[in-house]
Amino acid sequence: MKTNIDLLATAVLYAVLGLALVFIPEEILHYAGQDAGGTVLWFLQILGAAMLGLGWMNYNNRHAALG
Repeated sequence: MKTNIDLLATAVLYAVLGLALVFIPEEILHYAGQDAGGTVLWFLQILGAAMLGLGWMNYNNRHAALG
């Protein structure tokens, strides 16, 4: 099975989730019913940046020979 479809799908998923966590963490916490504290917001933004990085790595390796 070609892995480029899987890597592209996960890259898009990571990018969407990462952008949401970086730019709107207060709204995500409000939707989840949690209180938006300073440390929690910082942690969510760092997690979002990591997800953006994973998405970028998946996108760049979509045509590489894996496995």
